[in-house]
Amino acid sequence: MKRVIQDYEVSLRDEPSYSRNATDSPRIYKHEYCRSEMYEHISAHGITVGDIESPESSAIILSVGGASGVNENSLVYTGNTMYVAAGDAVFALNLSSLDHKW
Repeated sequence: MKRVIQDYEVSLRDEPSYSRNATDSPRIYKHEYCRSEMYEHISAHGITVGDIESPESSAIILSVGGASGVNENSLVYTGNTMYVAAGDAVFALNLSSLDHKW
């Protein structure tokens, strides 16, 4: 799923085969956010800001508590904050840098 938010092209995709700290993943993400270190993630959503082949920033969101896929309701924004739903959680990220707010 792609959206243009303010002056940024944001892409959100399912990454069902993503493995934490893997060196052979098809995509490498700058940030990795996991809701729980105690459990293996069920849902993995990759986010890029900018060109998908050489993004300005990127992040993978890993969540537990139920599987979820990417759809048009998975991402909303207000101001410079983007909210992404994954599994049973919502993550707040800075729009341009994808830094984790909460």
